[in-house]
Amino acid sequence: MRRRGFVDAVSSQLPRRRAEKAMAVNDGISPQKAADILQMSRPSVTRLIEKGLLHPRKVLSRNKLLRVDVEAFQAAQSRQQRLALSSLVALTEDYDF
Repeated sequence: MRRRGFVDAVSSQLPRRRAEKAMAVNDGISPQKAADILQMSRPSVTRLIEKGLLHPRKVLSRNKLLRVDVEAFQAAQSRQQRLALSSLVALTEDYDF
């Protein structure tokens, strides 16, 4: 009987842990943390916000960005860079550089 109670107690904690992980992924991060993730300066992140490429929300008069949005931006930029490099490779092959 004791064992069943223990298993029930442990299994009741599992959904909370998943929810906490999901919250950690979608947490608000500062522009400086976003700059660290994107490997650029904080003023560069501010320019991305001004251009509308990243969308902050105000939390106690401070801009916060969703981590998931920053990571999606990073993935999109990586895809764009790969496409540009493959186009460059195709051009160099065409013109024998």
